[in-house]
Amino acid sequence: MQNRVTYTENEGEDGVYDGQIRPLRLRFDGYVGSPKFLYAVQLSFAPGDVGEIQEGENINIIRDAVVFYRPNKHWNISFGQTKLPGNRQCVNSSGGLQLTDRSIKNARFTIDRDFGFQVHNMNEFKDKFSYNLKTAISTGKGRNITGNADA
Repeated sequence: MQNRVTYTENEGEDGVYDGQIRPLRLRFDGYVGSPKFLYAVQLSFAPGDVGEIQEGENINIIRDAVVFYRPNKHWNISFGQTKLPGNRQCVNSSGGLQLTDRSIKNARFTIDRDFGFQVHNMNEFKDKFSYNLKTAISTGKGRNITGNADA
């Protein structure tokens, strides 16, 4: 949970306070039966994450709902809705950012999370060059889209 209070005072006007809960999220993760079969579920409850509630629309609380298969320490295969691997700014958790918020461009030019299939090949070494190769095949519609399927 991140809370924010802002005070704004324009010349000739009274000051105004604004209080917001930015992200408010609940996450569950673990494995089923064997550490090779993992799951992650993340729900969001803050207005900025859920979106404005409109009649006839679904509330957008599901951020992640994904299952993973990790046959060894180098491979990770996932299926479900989660972050896409291509945007470094989104892959980093909001709790690990150097600045308070992500850039304005990030919200405009990314779909953030999507439903699909991902394969990651991770090669991380202590004293040598490390590299990770990641790919995804996804719907391209973003998270929790319930409208008509794209032909």
